[in-house]
Amino acid sequence: SIQISDISNERGVGVVLTSVSSHRLRQRRGRNFPIKLCNTGNPFLNASKTVELRARVLSTERLELLDASGNSLEHEGKFDTSMGEAVLPAGQSLFHSGGYIPMLATMPL
Repeated sequence: SIQISDISNERGVGVVLTSVSSHRLRQRRGRNFPIKLCNTGNPFLNASKTVELRARVLSTERLELLDASGNSLEHEGKFDTSMGEAVLPAGQSLFHSGGYIPMLATMPL
């Protein structure tokens, strides 16, 4: 999981998640990806049936948070927090972390 240092609205960028250390995620093919936040203390951010977030990589420690359609979040102050963690679904984590699929899994039977 990715430990959250801060989530805040940055003018000209959007809602930005800053991690405690490098999140090690990479932007692949320009796509954003699903992300789940938990223990943020903010009901607008914690993963639930009504909260679906996506993200895109800004730098090694920063992600822009997006709505379920991939659009920037627009509500100033509504998303601020300085705690919690972020996780990606298993397949997305492997794809966006730069990890390689083990050779055995890619060999034909």
